[in-house]
Amino acid sequence: MLYRNDELFSVKESKEWEEIKKSLLAKLKFPMIIKMPAYMYTKSAGNEKPDRPSNATIPLVVQKNDSNGSVKWDYCTGRDKDKKGNWQYYYTQQGSKQNRITYTDSMVITKDQIDLAYFLLEISPLRFIPGESEESAIKRGVKKSQRFQYVIEDKEAEAALKINIKKQRMVIESAIMDDDKGLSTDKLRVIAASLHIPNAELKGELELKDELLSHIELMQKNGNNGYSQFMQLSKLDKITSIRAAVQKAVDMKLIKENNKTKSYYYVKDGKEANVICSVIGARTLRESIEFFLEQNPGAFDVLEQTMKEKELATELD
Repeated sequence: MLYRNDELFSVKESKEWEEIKKSLLAKLKFPMIIKMPAYMYTKSAGNEKPDRPSNATIPLVVQKNDSNGSVKWDYCTGRDKDKKGNWQYYYTQQGSKQNRITYTDSMVITKDQIDLAYFLLEISPLRFIPGESEESAIKRGVKKSQRFQYVIEDKEAEAALKINIKKQRMVIESAIMDDDKGLSTDKLRVIAASLHIPNAELKGELELKDELLSHIELMQKNGNNGYSQFMQLSKLDKITSIRAAVQKAVDMKLIKENNKTKSYYYVKDGKEANVICSVIGARTLRESIEFFLEQNPGAFDVLEQTMKEKELATELD
């Protein structure tokens, strides 16, 4: 059963059911199989088989915003009222009442669980969607640095994604490693800095290329879309320049972050001086200063000018 703001929302009885059913059947096949995302599996030295967490956990209550305001969704197999008269929803699993689904490796959702399929496909933000853009993820309620708990199996789409990822890797390897057709070392330094690799300008060419490729591979392995991020940053647009400039300023010890005050500061004579910005929304400190400088071109101009002045002073010394 599926409840919306404590009122039964049964897609089986909804007037919209036929449209919902068509949409669901176009997106998936029953039985629907959910699996742990690949990045939940790790490998230990000397162990051929991948390690894995004991289980994945999917909470069955989701608070979302839509055109009507904040909406609370609950999937359950039943509900009871507590002593205060509030509804308590539960999901019966292995004879026990839970407020979440736990599973290992995979779980089968049958056609008679269409409400659950709808919840997992359309409502829960814990679904990992391979190749999804950051903008799309944010729109459906995915939080920064969120660990996804399931992916819906689609073997044909998975095969297509794997082939596309291999193609992307080939393009990226060529862009980094090919001396004739690849990106120049100067451009690679900008991209490396924009990916928060420290002291990119001081690294030798081969060291830079090796570290950059390893960094992108690690991002990809950890589910952070390393390949697509590199492809975007290789356009060397304004955002790339801002991200690279922030890293360079950090390397120059011109600016620093203070986790206690959750702010970025200019540094003068080794001490914190003027505040540049504080944490913005749900962003990290680094994401906050990058966003702040993007939204405030004047502040970015000041940073660039300050960097030039320090470089000039260093040369005169």
